[in-house]
Amino acid sequence: MNPLHGNFKFTLKPRVVKTLWSLVIVFLLLLSLFYCLATKLLLTYKSFESVVITDRKGTLIAIKPNSKGNYAHYKTTFPKYFGEMLVVKEDRYFYYHPGLNPVSSLRALVVYFKTGTPGASSTITQQLVKNLLGNEQDRTFKNKLTETFYALALEIFLSKEQILTMYGNTVYMGNGIQGFEGAAGGYFAKELNKLNDTEALSLLATVSSPSKLNPWK
Repeated sequence: MNPLHGNFKFTLKPRVVKTLWSLVIVFLLLLSLFYCLATKLLLTYKSFESVVITDRKGTLIAIKPNSKGNYAHYKTTFPKYFGEMLVVKEDRYFYYHPGLNPVSSLRALVVYFKTGTPGASSTITQQLVKNLLGNEQDRTFKNKLTETFYALALEIFLSKEQILTMYGNTVYMGNGIQGFEGAAGGYFAKELNKLNDTEALSLLATVSSPSKLNPWK
């Protein structure tokens, strides 16, 4: 029958319809799973914020340790220049990947099969997940795989700027200090946006080894 005559009717085979419905159901289940993972991390993130006491002008008076025993003064944003330097140092492809870097992950996987030790491949999103799950000292392949799923969940439901800010608030900076804003105040008695280049770079260097490379060292 000529479809141009207007009598053509397009139908899908039952097997195709069943396959499409199965794919839709799998997609919705995965989306629900990722939503639950992201929600869990957001609640954990909120629980790590210290109680901060300020005066009427917003000046910090006192800060109490969080459940980890650290002092975490959360900020909703970070100076743009500082965020740019952080991305260059820790994860230069941060704005282009979905939570994991395929090339780095493959390289780390090869290292794991050769040596039995997971290689370094974490993106900023994965490092944030590691901090929130408390896996800093337990770098097993299983934990890194789990962190990857959580990282994908965050990337689906949060913006890159939200993830970067959360990382900046949770990264451990040595001497019981958590986050860059707290580190700026603890090490230099300044707000983060008032640090000079040398001070800002010293905080970024601290991320690699908080106990050995913090400004007091």
